[in-house]
Formats: sequence, structure tokens, C-alpha cells
Amino acid sequence: MEQQPRRRPAVRQACLSFVIALLAGLVLTGYMEVSRLQLERDRMGYIASSLGSETYEFMLSEMSKTRVLEAYLRQTGGSYEGFEKIADILLREECVRNVLFAPGGIVEGVFPLAGNEAVIGLNMYEDGAGNKEAQAAIAKKELYIAGPFELIQGGLGIAGRLPVFLEDENGGSTFWGIVSVTLDFPDALSGSSIERVNEQGFACRIWRINPDDGQKQVILETDTPLPEGCETVDYDQTLFNSVWTVSMASLRPWYRRSDLWLGVAVSLLVALLAAAGVYYAERLRQMKAEKSQKEIQRLQEQLEYEQGNMLLSQI
Repeated sequence: MEQQPRRRPAVRQACLSFVIALLAGLVLTGYMEVSRLQLERDRMGYIASSLGSETYEFMLSEMSKTRVLEAYLRQTGGSYEGFEKIADILLREECVRNVLFAPGGIVEGVFPLAGNEAVIGLNMYEDGAGNKEAQAAIAKKELYIAGPFELIQGGLGIAGRLPVFLEDENGGSTFWGIVSVTLDFPDALSGSSIERVNEQGFACRIWRINPDDGQKQVILETDTPLPEGCETVDYDQTLFNSVWTVSMASLRPWYRRSDLWLGVAVSLLVALLAAAGVYYAERLRQMKAEKSQKEIQRLQEQLEYEQGNMLLSQI
């Protein structure tokens, strides 16, 4: 019965050591995990910005074709007759669906005409997919990207809308109309680096807010999509007055990573070993103290016995 109270200090110290060691291990594991997550977020941010820049460079190359159309109109005083030879050069890439001229905002000339007949007569001042961007382009006198949206002639496309203003007799600027370049979608963006994002352990989605309905519109996405409800790293890429957002996320959430749970297991093991070491060290100290106490008691008893013998011998 006496051993039970004697063990209590050892048990208390062992429990205290276990708690301290476990907390220290968990704090260290948590710090390492937070650092890893930050590095991962930095990496995703870099990939997202690279994808945004890649998309911008491609669009810049394709949308620069609208400047060729504008320059032709300036040179001819607003006529697009004889543009066929230049159009053949602009249409060499398979992803280019057409280039068109819309004097006063109404399409009258489209190259090539074959397969695009339905576009003739399109009034960009009316309601319709891609027309809000055309109207905004006129108001701001800047190039706008519209789409992806469903084309009148069928299929999906991305279009660059550039308003053209020509110099009038008084040296002022007069609105001529709209020139546009239409790209087939998603063919135009095939070969994007987004196709290799899954291989790096991430998921990616490129999206925009569709001005026609105010809803999120997915433009491109990896084969393995973003996990539902996941926290993403977002990068906004401005593309000629349109904003495309690149969202990145890890394919494995933090709580499913083996290295995290390995750290927790190691922390628990170290805490158990520390508690066991403290317990046995304290028990050994107690045993030595008990042994010393018994030795002192034995010596005292022996001294008393000898003193008693001496007194008896003197009587």
C-alpha cells in the first residue's frame, strides 16, 4: 500500500513530460506544415502567373491582327475592298475562324465568307453574345476581348473587338465601325501549359465572369478538376479589358498528407519515450532514496544497540 503513494510523483512527472514533449512535437510539426503550405502556395502562385502570362502573350499575338485591319482602313480611307490577299495571310493559322468589318457596328464584310455567311448583318448594338464587349469597346475606344461565346455560325469562339476611328475633313476623329478577329474555341488554346499542371500535383481552372449573365464561366480546366470547396490561389490576368482568373489548388488537401501524420506519430512516440524515461528515472531516484533511508535507519539501530551494550557493561 505504501508503494502506491510513492509512485504518484513519478507518474505525475511522467504525465507532465508526456504533455510537454507532445506539445513541442506538435508545434514543430505544425510549423513545418505551415512552412510547406506557404511554399506550395508560392509555387501555385508562380504557376498561375506563368499561365496568365502565357495566355496573354498568345492573345496579344492573335489580337494584334485587329490592328492590321485598322491600318488597312486608315490607308484606304475606310474601304476594305481588296482585303482578300491580306486576309489569306491572317487566316493561315487554323485557330483563326474569321476576320470581319462592321461599319457603324453592323457586319458587312467577313473573310473567309464560306462558313461565315450567318455573320453578315450582325448588329453589335443589339443584344447578343459578345456584343456587350463591342459596345464597351466603342465607348472606351479600346480593344476588348469577348468570349468564349456561342457563334452565330455555330461552335464557340473568342473575338477581339476593336473600334476604328478615322480622321475627318476637319481633322477630327469620326467613328467608322468595328473590326474583329474570331478564334475557334477551345482549339485556339490547345497546347496550353494547363495540360501539364496535374502532373505537378495541382489542379487548375481558368475562368471569367460572363458579362451577359454575370455568372462564372469556365474557360479551361485540368483533366482532374479543382476539388469541391477547396481553398485556391487566384491570379487575375487582364486581357484587353477582360479579366481571366487562374485558380490553383493542391490535388491533396493538407489533412491527407502522409508526412503530416508521420510528424504527429513521431511526436507521439517521442512523448511516450520521454514520459517513460522520466518515470523510470524518478523511480530509480526514489529507490535510491529509500535505500539510503533504510541504511541510515540500520546504522541508527546498530548505534543504539551498541550504546545499550556499553551501558550494560558499565553496570
